[in-house]
Amino acid sequence: MPLPTEDEKIMDALVALDKRVRNLETEIILPGQTRFLRTAAQNIANNSDTPISWDTLDAGSGFTWSISDPTKVRLASSRAGVRIFLGGRIQWAANGTGRRQCSVNIYTASDVLRETMVLHNLACQATGSTVIPVSYFYTLVDPTDYFIFSVLQTSTAALNLERANVGLILVR
Repeated sequence: MPLPTEDEKIMDALVALDKRVRNLETEIILPGQTRFLRTAAQNIANNSDTPISWDTLDAGSGFTWSISDPTKVRLASSRAGVRIFLGGRIQWAANGTGRRQCSVNIYTASDVLRETMVLHNLACQATGSTVIPVSYFYTLVDPTDYFIFSVLQTSTAALNLERANVGLILVR
């Protein structure tokens, strides 16, 4: 049996790549991408776990939020068992003391804490703003659950959360 030609190898690789892309396309449920922003500074007391008070829903339709209750993020559909990818970044004002943390808290519709996951906890940068990347996969147990993102800092004094940008994507 002859060895495959270079063109056949390339074609086989393209077919394999096409299959992988199609598999990825079936994994993502669109529209289901939403981005929440905190565009104005929010003052965070020292050593106090504080919910991020979102001020902007930037894009998408997979999740909802209300200006009258700006800390809660809810799924827009009523499907349990969907996987959710959370990703973004949190930016703190310059301060070389202590640690910076971001967590996601998942609550039931009756306001009972179901789970808390620390997304990132790191020492602050000595100079300039401290930027924390956040990412997490979560399987939604109940479609009436909601998320509250919270931050904590230990700089020994109040410190501004300069900006928060968190996107959520529904995946199967």
